Amino acid sequence: IDLLKEVNKIFKKVQDSQIPLYLIPGSHDFSYSGKTMLDVLEHAGLVTNVMKFKQDSLQFFVDPKTGVKLCGMYGKKGGLEVYDYQKLNKLSLEQEEGIKIFLFHTGLSEFKPANLDAIDMQSVESLPKNFSYYAGGHIHYRFDTVYDKGPLVFPGPTFPNNFKELEDL
Repeated sequence: IDLLKEVNKIFKKVQDSQIPLYLIPGSHDFSYSGKTMLDVLEHAGLVTNVMKFKQDSLQFFVDPKTGVKLCGMYGKKGGLEVYDYQKLNKLSLEQEEGIKIFLFHTGLSEFKPANLDAIDMQSVESLPKNFSYYAGGHIHYRFDTVYDKGPLVFPGPTFPNNFKELEDL
């Protein structure tokens, strides 16, 4: 509860500065019921979850100030989101015009760090193409490259979860 109070205070400060916060559920947020703490934050108007489906198709959220289109896919524990990427209608996402950002919470085998060699991850080819920016998460390291026509970035963990991350980041 104390952590939630602190996070809400920070989110409120960001909101008061008129900076929108966009997110997708990560592997620790996923719930088969579809209900998570992220829903509470969104209902309070502090964040916008851009992972929205309509008739099994991922929908874009359009930022009202910039017109940038955002969408994304959640992460599930154990990398189980790989099956959802296989069913994803990527063609409709790829054909959408404009500046687009794809948020994702999954590891990509082509870019995994050496210390994660034994962990199965999905291919970067599972991501839809024709996006201006790819915002990654889940893997706790900082990394950026280019995929298709836009930067693909893993910003690192929000909070370090071990001593190595605490030292390195």
